[in-house]
Parts: sequence; structure tokens; C-alpha cells
Amino acid sequence: MASNLLTCHLRLLREGSLVIGTRRGRRVEYRIPHLSSAKWDPNLTIAFVIAGAIGLFAGARITSRWVPGVRVKQGFGVLIVIATACKLAVVLF
Repeated sequence: MASNLLTCHLRLLREGSLVIGTRRGRRVEYRIPHLSSAKWDPNLTIAFVIAGAIGLFAGARITSRWVPGVRVKQGFGVLIVIATACKLAVVLF
């Protein structure tokens, strides 16, 4: 990757508070901030939860068409409910 493209991407990540840059002489060292200093965006979190739930549902529907056996289908249904509940717990608590 060209250095100017890398610099542009790192600048965007830094502006979004996804990485922290520290200047050391002529170099800039980047690191991922700790969770305590990271910004939390509820809209992004909700979007990820919804996308995950849709993905789980779509995966279960696709699986139910090609996987025989009622127990396997029930297992995927339980997995979807558990995964959605965990995602909602992360958002709400």
C-alpha cells in the first residue's frame, strides 16, 4: 500500500478515535485505545445488533432449507434466541 494512502487511512481512524497516534521523533506510532477511552456510539451499536439479528435469522432460514432434521433446526432457533438476547443485553446494560 502506498504510504500516502496508509497515512490517509490512519488519519481517518485517528479522527474517529479508533487509534491513537504518538509521535516518536520522525515516526508516529499508532495503538488501539483502551475501552475506557473509546467512544461509544449507541446508534452504531444498535445498527450492529440489528444487522447481527438479521444475519442470524437469514442463516437459520438458509440452513432450514438444506439441513434435514428437526433437532438441528430447533438448535439453530435456540442459538438465534440466545445470541439476540446477548446482543440486547450488551446494548441495554
